[in-house]
Amino acid sequence: MKADLVMLHVVALSISLLGGGLIRWHRIQWSRQQQDASLDPREKVFLHSQYRRRMQASSMLLILGVLLNFSNEFLVPWQNFQPLFFAYVGLMLGLVGWMVLLALGDLIATRVVHQAALTRLHEQQRQLEHTVGQMRNFKDQ
Repeated sequence: MKADLVMLHVVALSISLLGGGLIRWHRIQWSRQQQDASLDPREKVFLHSQYRRRMQASSMLLILGVLLNFSNEFLVPWQNFQPLFFAYVGLMLGLVGWMVLLALGDLIATRVVHQAALTRLHEQQRQLEHTVGQMRNFKDQ
């Protein structure tokens, strides 16, 4: 039983440290992105939304680690008082579910934005190839 508790605390601490590390990483990246003058307004709006989603998910990861760390102290006594037990477990499952939704939203948003950027690049490439073709035709005349 003691080994199980040690493992629970190690996992909970690892999740909390991961959440805290991700929060720090996202803040560093956000400050760098804010100083980047080459970004157009569309990119800045996307990056701000991405920052919010990722900070929210990282914060919930940190909270989940803390809740998991104290779960043995809370869950064992609360098993006889089922409403609090289910509220605690429901809170943890809700956090995990919301993190999954945030991750899926981030994945979809990133895909859409990068696909739009790729489409713009292909259009620019076609325009440049057309211009080069016109210049070659003009040179040959």
